[in-house]
Amino acid sequence: MVVIGCGNTVVFAESDNSSESNWEGFYAGLSLGNLSGSASPDTAIEHAGYFSEESSGSDKEQINPILQRKIKDSSIVGSLLLGYNIRSGNLVYGVEADLTGPTSAMSETASNVTYDTQPGSRFTTKTTVETDFSLSIRPKIGYINGDFLLYASAGPTIGRFKTRHRYTDTHVSGIDYLFTDEQTSVGLSVSIGADYAISDSWMVRGDYIYSDYSDILDGDGDIDKDGATDDIHYDSSFVSQNVRFSVIKQF
Repeated sequence: MVVIGCGNTVVFAESDNSSESNWEGFYAGLSLGNLSGSASPDTAIEHAGYFSEESSGSDKEQINPILQRKIKDSSIVGSLLLGYNIRSGNLVYGVEADLTGPTSAMSETASNVTYDTQPGSRFTTKTTVETDFSLSIRPKIGYINGDFLLYASAGPTIGRFKTRHRYTDTHVSGIDYLFTDEQTSVGLSVSIGADYAISDSWMVRGDYIYSDYSDILDGDGDIDKDGATDDIHYDSSFVSQNVRFSVIKQF
């Protein structure tokens, strides 16, 4: 507050201490989030080789539902943000790239399950999925309300996934099979969030990001290694939800 005296008149003038950013130009930031991931395998065995169908049951009907269980977990991940905004009145248009990862490994295991077709034998299966990184580029649109910028964005995302499947059993001489796959997949990423200007060049943010990858795994396995037929086909999709807090510097 500034006090100005003129004769017998005193004028009180409020100084402008608004921290509102102009929300325009380049910016960069760091984020920390809790990412929940879920892989949905469509992996299936075939009766063409090692596995069989007997009067006592079917390997396919018994094992496929186990292989197709969802694989879920959550982990703390970091992100690097880089973007550019253009302002038009209270509207903001821009594009943002973020690099996120890595995540911790997620696993689904079924241990010492008795074969329906071979009651004297047991099998164990374990599938593990992890993400090395994801890179998203999302155009965005936002609305300014005082020191807040509310926005939504959507765009492509690229992720690098590792999948491992180990299958062992005690039938006859026993099987110990390991399948590994690494694949770069393209998906869709959408987000909503709010930035708050704490000064004319620093902001804090809270946001939610949903990413969907329709194909992170595609392969075949010869479990008994006879070289004649593939006994199992691998396929999976993946979705993630990331709730983040960010600190951003505008240049």
